[in-house]
Amino acid sequence: MLDRQAGGGMGLMDGTHEIDRLLWLIGSDIDTVSAQVGAFVHPQIEADDTGMYFLRWKSGVVATVSRMAWIVGATSAGSELFFTKGQARFQLQPSVGLWVADTPGGTWREEPVKTTSSLADEFGDFVAAIERGDDDTPIPQEHGRLVIQVLEATEESARSGREVVIR
Repeated sequence: MLDRQAGGGMGLMDGTHEIDRLLWLIGSDIDTVSAQVGAFVHPQIEADDTGMYFLRWKSGVVATVSRMAWIVGATSAGSELFFTKGQARFQLQPSVGLWVADTPGGTWREEPVKTTSSLADEFGDFVAAIERGDDDTPIPQEHGRLVIQVLEATEESARSGREVVIR
């Protein structure tokens, strides 16, 4: 996924998932986005290899996303979430897991994660929604549209050097 025209780059390939996850956890009332995006580490590729996003919600909640491409040496993949009263770590590789630290002293505990085929689950939910005649898909289309709008705002912020208001 090294070609922007083919959907490559850290923003399109990975940043969208991080934005999706944050909107799902925090809510859709996102207000502004600031970002740095580019091919800083691997300038020879035809896509962004780095994305650093600062997101602000109308409620005052803030979040950052940091994505960077690697060639060799990656031993894990996942997300670390830091909250006012705790932390969560989600790991995809080398194995799937979720750990939460929300006690004084930050003691980590593993939470059970049901392993499924998410693509098959999503497709099955989509087919079931069609069969039921639902007005919308299981994940509202507006949610997907907002994920793309926020990603586009990261790119606009990187181009302009300014914070972008989400409308």
